[in-house]
Amino acid sequence: LGPRLEPYDWKVLPFDWTEDPPRHLRRRFDLVLATDCVYHAHLVDPFVRALRALCAPTSTLCLLYERRDPDVLATFERLLKRA
Repeated sequence: LGPRLEPYDWKVLPFDWTEDPPRHLRRRFDLVLATDCVYHAHLVDPFVRALRALCAPTSTLCLLYERRDPDVLATFERLLKRA
């Protein structure tokens, strides 16, 4: 798993990324997993803001999503590059 992520040294935490992070999530994480979060245009900006809040420059971000709307995906990629 690598030097920073030992077996069983992890937690799964729910997060409504359309709102400010709760106190227990106001830190940077080594690994952020997100699935099926890029699907509506009005949710792209809050999602990217949430990623900025949770990820450090050394974080690993694993995104899984279905390519539904090319315009939404293009907006997401553009905003993510600025993050």
